[in-house]
Amino acid sequence: MRSRICVSETIHTLEKQAKLAIITNGFTALQHLRLQRTGLAQYFQFITISQELGIAKPDARIFEHSLQQADIEDKSQVLMVGDNLHSDILGGKNAGLDTCWLSYDKANDSDIAPTYSIKKFNELLDVVAA
Repeated sequence: MRSRICVSETIHTLEKQAKLAIITNGFTALQHLRLQRTGLAQYFQFITISQELGIAKPDARIFEHSLQQADIEDKSQVLMVGDNLHSDILGGKNAGLDTCWLSYDKANDSDIAPTYSIKKFNELLDVVAA
């Protein structure tokens, strides 16, 4: 339960500082259901779902679509955060974005190098503050 509170508190803090969005691979109905179950849907301005676009991460076009939705032209103001090195981090890098890998203490045995790496979600606050 503590980790859910930690995520909720972190997202609540971040939404005061930045636009928050979700880019996810998967089926539309399932992704919306998952987001609703977290109780965090209110903090995200939009969600981009691969099934709706016919494009999946790590393809840079799904990120470009999301940047257009958010009306963001300056990529240096964007941080892609994810727990999957291939789809999230490589995808963000493919789109020219800074990335932050949420490792949950897993080793990076790939040649994919995130801009930042954190072990716990609340460490994202330190990355954003830097």
